[in-house]
Amino acid sequence: MQSLITRLNPSTGRGGQALDAAEAGADAGLRARAWLMLPARLRRRMARFDLNDVKLPRGTELVLGAAFLGATIFYGASLGEGAGDLGRGAERIASRATAALGFSITAVKLSGQREADEETILAYLGVMPGTSLLVFDAEAARQRLAELPWVASAAVQKLYPGTLVVTMTERRPFALWQHDQKVSLIDETGHVIDDDEPGRFTQLPLFVGAGAETRAYELMDGLGTYPNLKERLKAAVLVAERRWNLVMRDGVEVRLPENDADAALARLDRLDREDGIFAKDVAGIDLRFEGRLIVRLTEAAQTRRAEAAKGNASVKPRKGSET
Repeated sequence: MQSLITRLNPSTGRGGQALDAAEAGADAGLRARAWLMLPARLRRRMARFDLNDVKLPRGTELVLGAAFLGATIFYGASLGEGAGDLGRGAERIASRATAALGFSITAVKLSGQREADEETILAYLGVMPGTSLLVFDAEAARQRLAELPWVASAAVQKLYPGTLVVTMTERRPFALWQHDQKVSLIDETGHVIDDDEPGRFTQLPLFVGAGAETRAYELMDGLGTYPNLKERLKAAVLVAERRWNLVMRDGVEVRLPENDADAALARLDRLDREDGIFAKDVAGIDLRFEGRLIVRLTEAAQTRRAEAAKGNASVKPRKGSET
């Protein structure tokens, strides 16, 4: 679990000291305005008492703190014009007041984060120096985190007095998907992960065509029964959103049928294990027709066969030999 305490501690460095001073001045101003909101007669009576000589019942400090908080919230609401401004003003004042009472967020603990950037996570959380944990909206923050490209799910928990615990589940890179000349990273559900550098994942298989992203897992799951074929796969092209053409790492193209592709894969696996078909001069294998195998030779193999055929034709049969 990672901790971001130093990022949220405003007292580090000269900039942090200036922020401390600004926060202190703002808090003093809030207290002064809250005092002036009290009736004049009450203020005069309170001024004549020396609270150091008075023994207060247990919990009085908490009550006074709550009263002060209520006054500051009321004042903050009065700053705005309209319901939206009232709410925002009250939220700002409440956040500053409760932070001053010791509920400021001083640490964010992350778990499950690998690809998502920490600074981006903090920005989406909406956490800044002086943010109050008491009024922090954890559910809204969770919903914002869910919008990040790498985040599949997130949980945000408030741990008082000042710690935010964030648990994330990131999407797992599954394959690359090419459509309309654009290559994107996808997870196993076909969800596009907007990564700035999809080239980092060139070791993953490439799926091409409209609809290929949502059917990629189905094909890879079927290939799981045949690890040799799965290891050889470089790309898969979805033809007319109906069937697959497989492109192997050695350049051989395999055409699968629209129906019962698993039986065709089983047949291809036998051809590989028993006949070593990928080690031969083969450019393409067509498995679309049941009971038939169509093999296309490489250009070099076709040239050799043509030359051999010409050589055989130029040899005149001897007298008495069979033709």
